[in-house]
Amino acid sequence: QFQTNSFEQLCINYANERLQQQFNWDIFKAEQAEYEAEGIEWQAIEFVDNQECLDLIDKKSSMGLLHLLDEECKIQRGTDEKFAQKARQTHAEHKDFDAPKGDQLTFAVKHYAGCVAYLCSGFREKNKDTLHQDLAAVMQQSQAEVVLALFPSEAPERESKRAGKPKAKGSDTMTVGSQFMTQLSSLMRTINATDVHYVRCIKPNTLNKPAIFDMAHSAHQLRCAGVLEAVRISRMAYPNRMPHASFVSRYALLAPSEWQAAHEVDMARARAAAPGDESARALCEGALALVVEDVARYQLGKTKVFFRAFLLEALEQRRGNALATYAVVVQKMLRSALWSRRFRLLRLSSVRLQALRRRQVQLSEYRRQRAAAIALAAAGRGLRARILRRRLLAAVRIQAAGRAAAARDRVYHLRRRLCATRLQAAVRSHRHRSAFTARRGAALRLQSKARMASQRRAYLRDLAEKKEEAKLSTQLAKLQARLQAEMEARQNAERALEAGAAADEGSGSGAAVAGDGGGVAGIAGAAASWVLGNMGGPSTSVEETSTMLSVVTKDRERLGQRLAAETEARKRLEAEKRELERKLNMGSATSQVETRSHRQIAEALSRTKDEVGEKTRIMQNQTIEIANLQNTKTALERRILALEKKISQYDDSFYALEARNVRDKTRMEEMGKAKSRAEEEKNICRLMLEQAHERWLKERSDLRKDALQKIQTNAARVREQRMQIAELQQAHRAQRQLAEEAKMYKEQCTVLMEKLSRAGVGGGTTPAASPGGVPSPRARPGGAVAAPLKAPSAANLLEKMKSSVSSSGLLGRATSKESPRAPPPAPDAP
Repeated sequence: QFQTNSFEQLCINYANERLQQQFNWDIFKAEQAEYEAEGIEWQAIEFVDNQECLDLIDKKSSMGLLHLLDEECKIQRGTDEKFAQKARQTHAEHKDFDAPKGDQLTFAVKHYAGCVAYLCSGFREKNKDTLHQDLAAVMQQSQAEVVLALFPSEAPERESKRAGKPKAKGSDTMTVGSQFMTQLSSLMRTINATDVHYVRCIKPNTLNKPAIFDMAHSAHQLRCAGVLEAVRISRMAYPNRMPHASFVSRYALLAPSEWQAAHEVDMARARAAAPGDESARALCEGALALVVEDVARYQLGKTKVFFRAFLLEALEQRRGNALATYAVVVQKMLRSALWSRRFRLLRLSSVRLQALRRRQVQLSEYRRQRAAAIALAAAGRGLRARILRRRLLAAVRIQAAGRAAAARDRVYHLRRRLCATRLQAAVRSHRHRSAFTARRGAALRLQSKARMASQRRAYLRDLAEKKEEAKLSTQLAKLQARLQAEMEARQNAERALEAGAAADEGSGSGAAVAGDGGGVAGIAGAAASWVLGNMGGPSTSVEETSTMLSVVTKDRERLGQRLAAETEARKRLEAEKRELERKLNMGSATSQVETRSHRQIAEALSRTKDEVGEKTRIMQNQTIEIANLQNTKTALERRILALEKKISQYDDSFYALEARNVRDKTRMEEMGKAKSRAEEEKNICRLMLEQAHERWLKERSDLRKDALQKIQTNAARVREQRMQIAELQQAHRAQRQLAEEAKMYKEQCTVLMEKLSRAGVGGGTTPAASPGGVPSPRARPGGAVAAPLKAPSAANLLEKMKSSVSSSGLLGRATSKESPRAPPPAPDAP
């Protein structure tokens, strides 16, 4: 549902109404037509028909809503308000039309799925939103099949009608509503000409989440789609049906076994019979009479059997039970056959095992006896062989002793000869080794001297070239600075010349102008002569510098040209990409055409898009490769310099090693020098380490002192704080003791006052209060006046308490830290 329903929703709901009518026709009316064709007795069932709602929208004779809108669009001064007013006046009595009184631009239509309210604002503008006829004619003359399919030409009958009638203003334009009705009618004709199958899509929930099923929402969708109504109507009649042959082949097993045996041949023929065969129909009728007791729950048609609701489910349940019973019998027979076969196999196996066991016993006994006989024979042969072996061994020992004596004599002579040969070889080897070592040392010394001389010459040549390069770089920097200074001097001279000319024009003095001009000319000439003097004269360094500058400039220009070419190629690729994207956007308008050409164009566009993407990636890769090449070039230059340095270092070390190998004395001296330097460095390092150790010890001692000082300061502060806390606790205890003593004294004063009051009451007279607050004297029984009793006041008691506390020294210490509040004064005694 939408918050505001406009012209688009009206067209959509109109299409849904038309499709719902087609659904009703295909489901309900086709069902009744099948009943009539099969000769089934049935009663006409009423179902909801939405033809009146469709007439309200598209019927021309009664001026439906779309025709009213077309008429209002043809009027020049037509408005949406007039369209709403006309709709209210024309269809006020229609049962599917409703117009609320509060809003004049709103009307409601009672569709099959529910009542929908439409707002008329923008109806005329949206209905007239069509393509201009000239543009449509141009597009119809295109040579492309896709464009021709998007812009079809008008029907010939309409053109003939236009040829016979005068062309009215605005009549050559077909509105959106009329186009929609025409296309919908064409769709209905296509549907009627085909075999339609309906697929209802149900949205399980409004949250668009899985595993959530809203039953109320789904039932509402089924009700709006007419599925529940179709199910209800189907259950009121005969929802299940089946051909005669299928029924006989599936449910004949429910009939008695005698009937099955009697009609076995007929059932085999019925399974292969054509629809409507009389023999199959008669056999089916007989099976139905035996299987179904209630005749009112089914009807026998010409080619099919029609069942009431729930009858087919009952038959299926009975068939399942029967098949289960037959399955049990089959399982019983199969188990019996399997176990019989297993028993026979077990018995045969036992017999074979017994035979094999007896054979094994006999074979083992035979092998035992044979082994015993072989052992006895072997023992006899062994004894004879041992006696013969002892005799042979005695003869062999004698022969071995003789051969050993001869061999020892021969070995002695061979050893003497070998020792003499080794002495001779050692002497000759020493003499030849000494001569070879002398010659090799001389050759190595000669080679090292020659290499040293060549390397020294190469080193001096390279050093001269490096110095020359450094001199050239210095001269180049100086020349650049000098050129910059000359350019600044020339600019200053030009500014001075312009300033002098302006001043001369303002003053009007010709002589001054001439003088200034001469001065400026002199300045310019001096600057030019200075530049020529500084840069004049042929110099080899200047020429080399200019050559280097020209080479660098050419390299820079070549790199700039390559970068410009890459930039142009990138721009060209981007332009091709934009062009292809534009073509893709134009090709998206043809997405509704379901033809082979559309698919080919879509594939071509996708391939082009892939090519554009590939070119873009190639361009990006080229850019990255250029950057990588530049980085690689820089890295290679650095690596070349590093390798040259390493090569020079390796050459130096190689020649140094060769020289050390040749000159042993020099090597020893160098080793001694290196050792002395190492000792010096070691001593220096030791001194540095000792100094660092001393500094570290000093810093550690300073830090330790600072830490100890801080610790002592913190400890003193802590001690002071603890003393303050102790004094505060002592003062608090003193204050609490004072409060307890004051309470005790107050209780004593109260007791004393009670005693005094009881003493006054015991005399039998009520004491009269004197103006001073002292009780009047009591009269004694003898007539004498008794002396007045003076009760100690609370003030006196407090003074005593303070004096006692001050004498003990507690009050002074308490008031020195903090002055606690004095306890509230006790009330005066009466």
